[in-house]
Amino acid sequence: FCPRIDACMLSKVMPNMGYSWIGCGHRCRRAVCVFLALILHITDATVVFHERVTGSVGSGNFSYYALSTEGATTVFLHPLLGDPDLYIGEGDTQPTYDLSKHKLQSTTCGLERIDIPRSFKRPIGIGIYGHPSHEVSVYELEVQVDNSRDTFFD
Repeated sequence: FCPRIDACMLSKVMPNMGYSWIGCGHRCRRAVCVFLALILHITDATVVFHERVTGSVGSGNFSYYALSTEGATTVFLHPLLGDPDLYIGEGDTQPTYDLSKHKLQSTTCGLERIDIPRSFKRPIGIGIYGHPSHEVSVYELEVQVDNSRDTFFD
C-alpha cells in the first residue's frame, strides 16, 4: 500500500467516462486506486431534485407530503424538537404506522433516513408521525432524487 495514500490523486477525465490515476510518487497498488475511483464515481451522482421543508406535527398525529418525481430517492428527517418518525407509502399518499398502510419506516430517536428504490410506484407518500411522548415534534424534511442511471439501488 501507498505510505501516503492521501497524496494519491484521481482526476476526472471526461464526464461519465470514469477517472484516471495521476500519480503520487509512491508504488500504490492498482486495487487501491480503482477503489478510490469507484468511491469518487459513486459520490458523483447527479441529484436532480433536492428539497428541504421545516414543519411540525402534534403528538399522535401525522403530517403528509407526496412525491411524484421519478428516480432513486433518499428521504432524511432531521428532528429539531420532539421525536418525529418517518413512514413511506408506495402509491399511497397517506401512509400510517399500520403495517398494511406503509412500505418503509424509520422510527429511531434521532435522524431518520430511508433510501427508496427507483422502482417504487409514484406518487410516494411521506408520513411524519409525532410520537406521543412529546406534545409537539418539529422537524426538517429533506428529499433527494437522482434519476441518473448510475445509482446502484434499483
